[in-house]
Amino acid sequence: MEERLNINVSATNYDQSSDGIRS
Repeated sequence: MEERLNINVSATNYDQSSDGIRS
């Protein structure tokens, strides 16, 4: 479930915080 949530949050976090979740 974490992987699936990461994809959804990745798009939002990447643009909002981009703390490195995707990086």
